[in-house]
Amino acid sequence: MEIAVPAVIAVVAEPLRWAWKGAKKQYSYCTKYKKSAEAFESEAIDFVKRSEELHQIQLDHKANDVKNKVNQLRRDIAEARSGCLSHYKLSKRIAKLTKAMVQLLHDPKFVSLQPQAAIIRPRSRIERPQDFLSFTSRKLSVDSIMNALKDEGRSIVRVYGMGGVGKTYMVKALASRAIKERMFHQVVVSVVSQTVDLRKIQGDIAHGLGVELTSSEVQDRADDLRNVLNDQGNILLILDDLWQTIDLSDIGIPQYSEDMQSCKCKILITTRQMHVCDDLDRRPAIKINVLSGDDPWILFSQKAGDIVKQPDFIDIGKKIVEECAGLPIALSTVGSALRNKDLGSWRSAATRINTSVVKAGMALANWPRDTLTSSCGAISLMSNHLKQLPHGVDCPGIETLLLQDNKNLMLVPDEFFQGMRTLKVLDFTGVKFKSLPSSTQQLSLLRVLSMDNCRFLKDVSMIGELNKLEILTLRLSGIGSLPESFANLKELRILDITLSLRCENVPSGVISSMNKLEELYMQGCFADWENGNGQNKASFQEVLTLSGLTILKVDIIDVQCLPPSISVAPNWEKFDICVSGSQQRRLANATKGASFFRGLATGVKLEVFPNWFRQAVARKAEKLSYQLCESLSNILEEYHHGNFDGVKFLYIDQCADIAQLIKLGNGLPDKPVFPQLEKLNIHHMQKTEGICTEELPLGSLQKVKTLEVGECPNLKDSLLPPNLIQRMPNLENVQVIGSSIKAVFGFEGITVQGGQLRKLKRLTLQNLPQLTSLWKGHSEIVMFHRLEVVKVSKCENLRYIFPYTVCDYLCHLEELWLEDCSSLEKVIGGHKDHEVPESISLPRLSTLTLRLLPRLTDFYAQEAYLCCPELQRLHKQDCQRLRTNLSDFHSDQEIQEKRS
Repeated sequence: MEIAVPAVIAVVAEPLRWAWKGAKKQYSYCTKYKKSAEAFESEAIDFVKRSEELHQIQLDHKANDVKNKVNQLRRDIAEARSGCLSHYKLSKRIAKLTKAMVQLLHDPKFVSLQPQAAIIRPRSRIERPQDFLSFTSRKLSVDSIMNALKDEGRSIVRVYGMGGVGKTYMVKALASRAIKERMFHQVVVSVVSQTVDLRKIQGDIAHGLGVELTSSEVQDRADDLRNVLNDQGNILLILDDLWQTIDLSDIGIPQYSEDMQSCKCKILITTRQMHVCDDLDRRPAIKINVLSGDDPWILFSQKAGDIVKQPDFIDIGKKIVEECAGLPIALSTVGSALRNKDLGSWRSAATRINTSVVKAGMALANWPRDTLTSSCGAISLMSNHLKQLPHGVDCPGIETLLLQDNKNLMLVPDEFFQGMRTLKVLDFTGVKFKSLPSSTQQLSLLRVLSMDNCRFLKDVSMIGELNKLEILTLRLSGIGSLPESFANLKELRILDITLSLRCENVPSGVISSMNKLEELYMQGCFADWENGNGQNKASFQEVLTLSGLTILKVDIIDVQCLPPSISVAPNWEKFDICVSGSQQRRLANATKGASFFRGLATGVKLEVFPNWFRQAVARKAEKLSYQLCESLSNILEEYHHGNFDGVKFLYIDQCADIAQLIKLGNGLPDKPVFPQLEKLNIHHMQKTEGICTEELPLGSLQKVKTLEVGECPNLKDSLLPPNLIQRMPNLENVQVIGSSIKAVFGFEGITVQGGQLRKLKRLTLQNLPQLTSLWKGHSEIVMFHRLEVVKVSKCENLRYIFPYTVCDYLCHLEELWLEDCSSLEKVIGGHKDHEVPESISLPRLSTLTLRLLPRLTDFYAQEAYLCCPELQRLHKQDCQRLRTNLSDFHSDQEIQEKRS
């Protein structure tokens, strides 16, 4: 089988860097349907056969469900009609089910059901080696990076190497190793790329840490993020693909080593340039070289399989490996693509690679005329310094041209495309040109066009002439309106104009003309849909006419923009819809990045929405946000209109009329409320006095893992009273900032021992001036078996953190951070009538921070024995009365003590 040119270029040109990687994937569903269907049929036959072998033993519901879906898809493929749309949908199902089969075949529970003589081994998957980490030519780099991550005195680690050398894979693999070795609590990754987008980086970090940045202003987001980093700590931040030195403080990352060490952050940077950020880290950057020696052939062989051992394949394989020039990504992708293919496919691949020109990330300033020939099938000059392009290029057979991330390129000559009429894939992402060349109109075969982050490009009406276009992305573009000519794009499947802030108008009839559209992304731009005032702009009704639409992400300025009734209800598989008159709120929602398939953010109650919208959106939402919803007084009143049984994330912000968030009453549900909720965020609620004081039905809130409460000054008594504690058995993370609570947990009246807060892992308390203890009631029933991190700051009425009675259960506590608590006398203490244990052990405590604690005298009772065998880091500041010395912790490690 033939290997498509875009795939070959992607191999050699570091595919993970493509700005249009998602669009390319969607496009490939159409172009590679036949190949996917044949591979799926082979896998399905094997899977079903093995499933039938296991059926006589035992086949669980999940495995049986997958088997039934596989059989149904095989029938659908056999009966499928020709056409791109049919192939596109079937290919997506193929990809999803193939993944399910592979996961099941690797599931120990599934494998354990097999007869001993019939061990399942999926035919299309090879056992993943340690890939780039275990090779001889990688050892020096691997050791250097791991040593740098372990170095307590090093806050920034820089890794550099040419594009495609495997920097990203290596640092992520090493980060995973560091997590397993308990060097960090969390690893967060943000891909920066050549054009720095601070909001995007901030959003990546916040999402990775599981927090929300509500503001759209960069500085406000930086301040919020800085507080989060200081609060959570012991984090490895990976800034991937950095092209230039940036001011970390603009993102919200502490700029200097002392500040980073203080908040327990370490920064790992990958870049192609050795001197990027060398003003922040004077130590040499660590270089990642290409694979050398026997390693390229070993990697290629592992991916290509046993067929490479056959004599006819060896010579061609050696030539392909040589062309891949030691680049791991190229070797892996080409090898996998050729796995179990015939000799003709191998020869075709070798020929295709030879007709491709790849000079990505080589700092080229001029067009490489000497290396281009008329037989070129693909050209990649992405991520260079090109300043100008030739007036014409004679490549009559070219299908792919990648010019993204050439930030110095400001002009494309009008004649540029005249010799490239066969072009199918074109990427201009990040180019600063102001207008399209007139020869663009000649690209009649173009299928994929990406012009993301072309902020200076305002007139794109010429694109409307490309009537075979299927994927068009204009994210972060400078367009002021969607051109009327776009109504000619009848074959378009994907349109993305996200965060094109100047785009305030979409003419009437343009969207409805794209009747094959399947994915529409319009957040952070046009929101003022026609609502009957006679203006020439799109109505939301046009969106509803798109019968094939499966993904919708849009903003709506007002509920009045929605039609009151419709004839056919939409069936969107994924959606993220923000209904708000505040542009700041809409932008904040657009920059967060969706972590759920279906989300709704609203500033009004659901009863205001048309019934069809409540059915199609509100009742299917997994993420639900209420912001500035002044008329909302009780979230349960919304149950009549939303049926929130599937909601996993609930965010309530600045809803001024809510006194009790959840309040039972007549006509409200007598079944479990929010049974699937995993995360509850409550912020800036001035009148709210509590979450719920009544007994909720069994099953309510049973899956809540994270509770975050911020700036709710009227919260009183216990944040979680007994009725809520008993409904939240899976609670893992609690964060409370700025309230008047006197205790976090209330155990009054609870008599059952051993079942409370058993899964709690993280507790963060900040600016709680009335807090006198972590809980009320009998502490004997509390078991903190899984508590790992505790951070307490600005809680001026606390005299101790843990009572003596719970110390035996702090067996997983790894980090304890106590700061600016003016009344704190002991870390572990209690009333005088409590018996003090003679000894206590905190077997996993590795990091202890004690700052600004003027009354702290002892960590524990002075006469008792304290054992912290894993303690490695101790930071003390302004604790003048503290009598506990290093030796009193009885650590088996060498403690690094920092005083400031």
